[in-house]
Amino acid sequence: MESVVLNKSRREVRDPEAAAFLTQPGSARYIEPFLGQECSLKDAAETLQISMSGLFYWLERMLALGLVEITRIEQRRGRPIKHYRATAEEFFVPFRMTRAGTYEEMLREQERPQHDRLLQGIARVRETQEQQWGILLSREDTGAIRYHFTTLHRQDDDLFMSDASRPALFSGWITAHMSHAQARLFQQRMMDILQEVSVLGESGEGEAYVLHVGIAPHPD
Repeated sequence: MESVVLNKSRREVRDPEAAAFLTQPGSARYIEPFLGQECSLKDAAETLQISMSGLFYWLERMLALGLVEITRIEQRRGRPIKHYRATAEEFFVPFRMTRAGTYEEMLREQERPQHDRLLQGIARVRETQEQQWGILLSREDTGAIRYHFTTLHRQDDDLFMSDASRPALFSGWITAHMSHAQARLFQQRMMDILQEVSVLGESGEGEAYVLHVGIAPHPD
């Protein structure tokens, strides 16, 4: 079953194999260098930081699935250089075309790689610190029970925050009671922060950070 073009740049994927390719983090990354731009095998391999031979298998797979096409062939001495581009600027994979049984399964599969990177980054920084880290269990003034990852002496946290030479590091979870209007306002504020950081990240300068924000009604 072929894809359906929704508009000039977006395509709805209805082929099960193409849908699986685009929704599996282990394979979807290989189409990234070709989305919205022309790219050679060499340049794409450098972007993905893998060998050309390692990418060639995935490129052949994407060509067979109709996700990538040859845009032009650059003639030169020796072997000509082929340039490729994704067959759409955007691909939309409906939930029914994924292998997930529920929306929660789909979200977990998509979120897990990024969440794992965040946890790995936090853990590696913590491991280099002299403070003794652990779990602090306490009751807040509001009566809520809090599990907080911190140091034995809370002033160590303040020292870490005040030391400008240390990398930026923070992760926090709370359950908050807000009105619908307050929650929507907070949602917009978080979206604005992500947009601001996204613009900064486009420069490619400085250290790479994993940033995550989120808000949702409590499931219980």
